[in-house]
Amino acid sequence: MKALNIDDFKNLHTVMNMLEELKETYSLDEHQQLLSKILIHGGNWRVKERVLEYSMDIQEPTNEFLEAICCIVTNDEIYINLRILAAEALRILVPKKIKETRVCPRFKGISVLRVLQNILESPQVPLFHDAVKKAQEAIEQFRNNAGNPR
Repeated sequence: MKALNIDDFKNLHTVMNMLEELKETYSLDEHQQLLSKILIHGGNWRVKERVLEYSMDIQEPTNEFLEAICCIVTNDEIYINLRILAAEALRILVPKKIKETRVCPRFKGISVLRVLQNILESPQVPLFHDAVKKAQEAIEQFRNNAGNPR
């Protein structure tokens, strides 16, 4: 795969093809830094959706990538469907991180579980609330079954 720079994110076709290639070659894990940049700096919502959809295939999520997903989940300015996809990605990826490190990942110094709880304690669209609740429950269940990592 050719190296991409941030300007390449402006070409929807190029980025979608690159993401498809990463998925097909099982290379998503090795390109999490690029995926994080797309989530944080990429302007096109379709590309961000695709990154979140494909992210669920990542086997060893990095802290940087999980933080990029948390940025989406916690941003009230981002449209709700993308935030729901981000919550679903956390539901899948955080248990993988706990399995790898035996520690619940953090976002801005706070446990991801606490971040999700803070969202649940604020007024939210019901579909988003449900997605966050499912993510929180899945992470807590995995954490408890894994010997209660911090």
